[in-house]
Amino acid sequence: MPSSAEDVAEYLEDQGIGTRGAASGWAIFIGKEPSSPNNTITVYDTGGAMGNPDQLYDPTIQIRIRGHDYSGTYAKAVEIRDDLVVNTDRVVGDWHYAGFFLISDIAKIDTDENNRDVFTINFRLMREPNSTA
Repeated sequence: MPSSAEDVAEYLEDQGIGTRGAASGWAIFIGKEPSSPNNTITVYDTGGAMGNPDQLYDPTIQIRIRGHDYSGTYAKAVEIRDDLVVNTDRVVGDWHYAGFFLISDIAKIDTDENNRDVFTINFRLMREPNSTA
């Protein structure tokens, strides 16, 4: 069963926000941010609250957005945030996602050793098993 981070990466790719494992453009990764390409979106599972052993209702994720152009990287973070928060009630894989809620909005957390800006956004997800899966 895919993790929430895997589901969100799939969703972001389906929305045209990036491409998983791409060598150029905005590349999407799960759980580990590689040193290249420069423009990356990496989705991490960060825990959450458990409803019961079979249904994780409130998982949390962090999305890191890294790039050389400050304003372009920030704009990509805004695009991701707005898409996830505004577009609710979606099915990804075996899960129905009823909502994405900001834990913390876009934050500039670093400029890495290659002079790339790094932003993060943290979300709490509300999900349940998809009854039609």
